[in-house]
Amino acid sequence: MKPSLVYLFVGFFASILLLAGVGAYWYRTFQNWNKATRVQEHNYEILQSTENVLSLLKDIEVGQRGYIITRDSSFLAPFDHAVVALPLELHRLDSLLPDTKAQQQWANKLHVLVQKRIYYSRKSLNAALAPPHIDPHLKTIYMRRGKATMDTVRILIGNMKNQELAEMPSLNLYKVKFALRSTIALVLSFGLSLALFAGTFFKMVQELFRRLKTEKLLLRNLSELQRSHAQLDDFNFVSVHHLQEPLRKLTIFSDRLQQKHQGDLPIEVQFLVQKLSAAAVEISDLIQDLTTYTTLGKAEEQQSFSEISIPNILQKVHEEHSEEIAQRSAQIQLADDLPNVEGNPIQLHLLFTHLMSNSLKFSRADVPLHIQLSSSIVAGFEIPGVDDTDHDYTFYKVNFSDNGIGIDKKHMHVIFELFHRLNKDKELPGTGIGLAICKKIMLNHNGYIAVKSELNRGSTFSLFFPL
Repeated sequence: MKPSLVYLFVGFFASILLLAGVGAYWYRTFQNWNKATRVQEHNYEILQSTENVLSLLKDIEVGQRGYIITRDSSFLAPFDHAVVALPLELHRLDSLLPDTKAQQQWANKLHVLVQKRIYYSRKSLNAALAPPHIDPHLKTIYMRRGKATMDTVRILIGNMKNQELAEMPSLNLYKVKFALRSTIALVLSFGLSLALFAGTFFKMVQELFRRLKTEKLLLRNLSELQRSHAQLDDFNFVSVHHLQEPLRKLTIFSDRLQQKHQGDLPIEVQFLVQKLSAAAVEISDLIQDLTTYTTLGKAEEQQSFSEISIPNILQKVHEEHSEEIAQRSAQIQLADDLPNVEGNPIQLHLLFTHLMSNSLKFSRADVPLHIQLSSSIVAGFEIPGVDDTDHDYTFYKVNFSDNGIGIDKKHMHVIFELFHRLNKDKELPGTGIGLAICKKIMLNHNGYIAVKSELNRGSTFSLFFPL
């Protein structure tokens, strides 16, 4: 992978990790902030509840004094309300206080003091309303005891409030600390994100300009390649037509010389004329095969693809080679499951024609020729020499097997290259281009071709067509 792409990937993943880390930190900070805020709100509720208890006790005290002084029953309304409301507020305060020993002791003590204060207030009212023969000092005694109880309540509630207020500075400091940390984290994450963004953006722009430059170079090379191909096609056309004409004349003159002056020529000259004629035919075949190879797939009729039945193609090839097949007593066996493939009929016909000619040409004289075709479905990674991009695709595998003379293993690596005739026997026709044409046809069909062979045991050509 190119360093620029590595940098982009690293920058991308680093940005994701940074954002994830900042998000996690912010979430944890937010949770801690909420926790501190809830503790503060809880403390404020405790303070408010203690104030409510103290306020209700004051209502009892004020109602008691007002009634004793004025004997006006309207002063007893806040007294009665406070007597009813105090148990409820104490219960609320109990639920708010933390489950600690000190606070529970204070809560229990507050319950006792409140009951005592209510008790002394009732006693004072009863003493004030008592007949004259009852001791008049009882009212004063109960009021003094009620005041002492009230003073104790004030001290106790003050202590409880101080306990809650003592936690406020630490909670505020706690919140300030998290706010400061969050601000620092925000600034740092913003700075790092900005740096990563700037670096990544710079690399992206740099990569974009590099790609534009590469694309421009590729377009120029493509233009040059197309021009070279056009020149090569022109050269091929001119060469074929200009070479075929002298060869045609050479063949005609050789044949005429043999026919008209066969008896007048010395034996040695006759032999040379025969060799000359055979060489002209061989060169003509070579030019014809080269033309086929270089123009393969370029003609308009060779560029249209459709669903092709391999058995139908083989039937036509069999008919064209019927005489040779009969001469060699060859048996051709086709499997029932030969598939239909997406291809060009002209190219596929040429493919199987070369394979059939190859098997007929290189059959063993002492063994009847047997050709067998079978098919299966294979994964891309099972194909020898498959491209990485085709590893995960599926292919039809068509095996073309014979029991001919086979191929030596030392020649397997060059069998599909141009002009590599593995059999040097001049009695066997061929130009060394047939299998190269087969490979090019398979490449035109986005497929592959492979061979397995042993000397005197035959060969199996495997054709791989994409599904």
